[in-house]
Amino acid sequence: MNTSKGIHTHKRTALAGLLAGVLLTASCSYREEKAVEQSVVGFAQNYFNLRYQKALNACTPESEKWVRFKATNITQEDVDVYNSKRDTAECDVESIDLDDDKATAIVEVRNFLNCDSIGKPATICPNAKFKLELKKQGEKWMVDVQSPIKTCI
Repeated sequence: MNTSKGIHTHKRTALAGLLAGVLLTASCSYREEKAVEQSVVGFAQNYFNLRYQKALNACTPESEKWVRFKATNITQEDVDVYNSKRDTAECDVESIDLDDDKATAIVEVRNFLNCDSIGKPATICPNAKFKLELKKQGEKWMVDVQSPIKTCI
């Protein structure tokens, strides 16, 4: 009886199983990353284009107070500056770090209204990067705002 052949068959079966497991994990990770990216872009496109009510759709319930805080601090002068620009704010996700049911995303935002000083008129910022935290709630990834959103880089 040739046991060498049987050992090689078991090794191949084990290797095939391991490869299938790696591919399945990578596929799930890719899907999760795409879902995080979609949530981040949906939130950021609305938030940085002053569509705060729509931005709330991509947030945890706990985030609402911070988004509303931002919305209530927009002045008519700020709106006039925003309306004077030709293009809308654009957002790209630069990186995503997944950790089970939490994620961190770095998003680059271009051409957005920068209201960072109390009592001073807003300006149009050509670009900046922001760090956004997310939580998975059920099957959805939601942006989790825990304080006013500030540039990170």
